[in-house]
Amino acid sequence: MRQDQKYNRPSEYHTFVDYPMVAPGIIVPQAADNRLSRAESLTNVQFVVKGLPTPGLRLGPSAVLPPQLANLQDDGPIRLLYGTSELIIRIMWPGYPSWDKRITAGNSNAQVPLAKFAALVAGTIQQFLEDMSNKPSNEARSDWWISQIGIESLVLLEVRRTGPGTWQPMLCRIV
Repeated sequence: MRQDQKYNRPSEYHTFVDYPMVAPGIIVPQAADNRLSRAESLTNVQFVVKGLPTPGLRLGPSAVLPPQLANLQDDGPIRLLYGTSELIIRIMWPGYPSWDKRITAGNSNAQVPLAKFAALVAGTIQQFLEDMSNKPSNEARSDWWISQIGIESLVLLEVRRTGPGTWQPMLCRIV
């Protein structure tokens, strides 16, 4: 399966309804960062590890486990577009304010190998969890509070391009 696919986002939240594969857990119900118009095509990068029955990269203390990166189904480098090697990762976790981090990912051709892209995004997710771990949540359901969630329970399913240079990870939680 090609990891970069185009689609039109149907909803304001990432849910199992707009994810084309069976996820290994519960999709984190993030608000979708909709900066592009519905008419524009969006690109997503899916992560599939060869030999595993479900999609996604299981996260851990070192962000992504190296054997997963070595076995990542790779169809070539990710094009970052807009002629830049910098991108913004935006996470909109339920009950928390929108969180952004600017990272440098590619080369002068605005391309980045898939494994490097996955590792950078996973490291950014780990940074988000650390930054938010002591922040209060306005989410009523405590099972979405960052203080209750370890990185080991998260799977990075895909990353969606949501605007010029902006990407949003789609995660699921194994319960």
